[in-house]
Amino acid sequence: MTTQTLSPKDPAEQIAVTFDFSAGIIGGETITGTPTVTASSAGGSDTEPSAILSGAPLVSGSLVMQTIVGGIDGATYKLRCLITLTPSGRKLVLAGLLPVLTA
Repeated sequence: MTTQTLSPKDPAEQIAVTFDFSAGIIGGETITGTPTVTASSAGGSDTEPSAILSGAPLVSGSLVMQTIVGGIDGATYKLRCLITLTPSGRKLVLAGLLPVLTA
């Protein structure tokens, strides 16, 4: 699993976070089903961190994109994306830390 720190977003922004699985996918494998993206608190006072997730994630080749909205100023969110690959059935996870700061 890889965790990266993402660029900060303002609470008023609506952004797309992209998880790039190209380094872990072996030739002939593709993402199957709907990836699972979760949001948890990694710092700050947000008691409902999953509220920053908007809609279902979208898959484009080896990329998974998730729309992120809102957030609490000063909070940091851990975004975690789980995919399943076909035909192998392997599962891969990428994660990122998203700070939210009012501009």
